[in-house]
Order: sequence, then C-alpha cells, then structure tokens
Amino acid sequence: MTFVYPKWSGPAELLTIWNVLLDQGSLLHKLTLAEEEVEEFLKKYSDGLNDSSNVRGWNYRVVR
Repeated sequence: MTFVYPKWSGPAELLTIWNVLLDQGSLLHKLTLAEEEVEEFLKKYSDGLNDSSNVRGWNYRVVR
C-alpha cells in the first residue's frame, strides 16, 4: 500500500507499507516474483519502505 505525502513546497513523497507474505501455501496462485524482486521494485519508486512487521522501519527513525 502506498501513501502520497504531499508537501507545500517540493515534490510529494511516496511512502509504502509492504505486507510480506511468509507462507505462500494458502495462495491459489503462486507468486511469480521472488520476495527480493518485489522489494527492489518497491524501493525504486518509494521514498520510504517498511513492511507489516516493521522490520525495515529502523531506516526512518529520527534517532538511530
């Protein structure tokens, strides 16, 4: 899911939350892309990327 974060001055940011699927066994149609390929695609167009488990959230913390 991608959110558009508009700004008064400057371009809008695209912030994405990715629901990483750990078990594909429940899917009727299997994924044709590997998780790494999906992540690379999302990184290319998103200004910020996190997942549903907040694993990638540390990249966007104010205090590291």
